[in-house]
Amino acid sequence: MDYCGFETFTNPIDIRALVASLTAFNVTPDNVPTTGLDSNDVKDEVVELAVIFFGHALDRDSDDYGPFTDFLP
Repeated sequence: MDYCGFETFTNPIDIRALVASLTAFNVTPDNVPTTGLDSNDVKDEVVELAVIFFGHALDRDSDDYGPFTDFLP
């Protein structure tokens, strides 16, 4: 609901009734995605973050002895 487009809930099978029964959220073309982001935007962001993270974490030539420390709290 946060980032899925309306067609995600209706194609290939209409699952709007199931979603409503589990979440009490009635999916319509006007209220999804609820965040304003669609799944393609989210996918692109996740890919970009993964490339940055793994590019840094797997950099064996780095003098950084704790390659994951930049990403841990």
